[in-house]
Amino acid sequence: MAITTSRPSVAGESRTDGAPGILYVQALGHPRPALAERLLRLGMPITVATDAAEALRFLAERRFRPVLVDLASDRAALTTIRLLRARHADLPIVGVVEPNNPIAAAEALQVGILDLLPWPFDGVDLASIIANQRDRSIHPDSNARADLSAGPGWFLESPAMRAPRDAVNAAAAVRHGVAVCGEQGAGHDRIAKAIHALAGDASEAFVHVQCGQSADGIEQQLFGNVADRHESANGVAAERVSDESAIRRGSRGTVFIEQIVEAPARVQARLARLLRDREGVDDAGRPVVFDVRIVAAFESTVAAAVADGRLRRDLADRLVSHIDIPSLRRRSEDIPRLAAECLHNACQRHGLPNRHFSRAALTLLAALPWPRNIIDLEVLAETAARGARGLVVHLEDVLAHAHLDTLTPRVDAIMTLRDARRHFERDCITAALTRHHGRVGEAAKALGIQRTNLYRKVRQLKVDKALLSPRRS
Repeated sequence: MAITTSRPSVAGESRTDGAPGILYVQALGHPRPALAERLLRLGMPITVATDAAEALRFLAERRFRPVLVDLASDRAALTTIRLLRARHADLPIVGVVEPNNPIAAAEALQVGILDLLPWPFDGVDLASIIANQRDRSIHPDSNARADLSAGPGWFLESPAMRAPRDAVNAAAAVRHGVAVCGEQGAGHDRIAKAIHALAGDASEAFVHVQCGQSADGIEQQLFGNVADRHESANGVAAERVSDESAIRRGSRGTVFIEQIVEAPARVQARLARLLRDREGVDDAGRPVVFDVRIVAAFESTVAAAVADGRLRRDLADRLVSHIDIPSLRRRSEDIPRLAAECLHNACQRHGLPNRHFSRAALTLLAALPWPRNIIDLEVLAETAARGARGLVVHLEDVLAHAHLDTLTPRVDAIMTLRDARRHFERDCITAALTRHHGRVGEAAKALGIQRTNLYRKVRQLKVDKALLSPRRS
């Protein structure tokens, strides 16, 4: 069935304007007419295929960019993606996923989709997807799986990341200071790289400065000298910035400063003046104009850092955009994709065949609280990549490398008491089944309930059945 925005059409209709449209492959047994209607309202020419065979027929007739595959049918959708990828290796395939089905998203990424579109989506989501595909068509080499840190697709999964994604887009559109706030390991550097890429600065330098060093070392790295101000021709003191400094190397690009609150007050004052004046002098005393984006990372809020006396007010005022990154505990929908990407990158670094997490392993990973966020996830993926016995990382492989203290159940304080109790019970059962390798009898004994009660609670609380051992115990 082909649909266009200009006039009624019939199945298999070819477009006459020569521009590629969108091919939407419905989920087998789960048609979603509202999705096609939304694309029409957004002014997108769309062709709808009911299954993989019909999609292949349409693809033989004309070109589509992108192809949307609905992941609601789960296994059938994965088969569709494999078939499309086998016939059309460079086809830009995007998975339409619901936030409550993160496992389908991770598995679809493993079999060859390039991006994910959350349902329900809005115009901004779709515009981002189309822009990504346009960029890939301009740069064919980027059709390969991209590093997670580099692309805006990282922001498309969980509802909790929508506000940060919008803030990243806004920050990329201007050239002023940015504060990125969040827990340790929440992804400050990835946010900074996404701003850098979205701003069109990818051809310019991205300079990373770590402030966890001596005071003089920080100053030397940022400015290339220690507390050396120069008087300009008009008698105003100007900052001297050496050619080898991070500020000069990041000219027209981005300087990402980690742990900025560790920088001494005099260094913060120099940076505030530089951001205010946007000019200084070089080693020879010649005036230099600085066009550099400063992105500073905080593990608290900017207001808290100022109140604690760790951040100067004048520097805080120069960090105009504030982006708050939620912890992984608040966006468990993102964990399967992040885990899949971390594992892929670890295999690439060590020259290993690409490995994949099993469905049960991904279910467990999504249930863990990850106290150090992506840092812990990367560590586990690193050990799993090198320690797995085969190409699939199973639940027992994850258990062999995950610290038991990460299995502590978590409860979000912003929920009703009834919801909190259900959430707590679900996480307790998940943790118990995980500890006992899915053996129901042992898990029930540890929880102090009967085996039949545990099976009932698994059904009532919608605990993922992939955690249950296939061998009855």
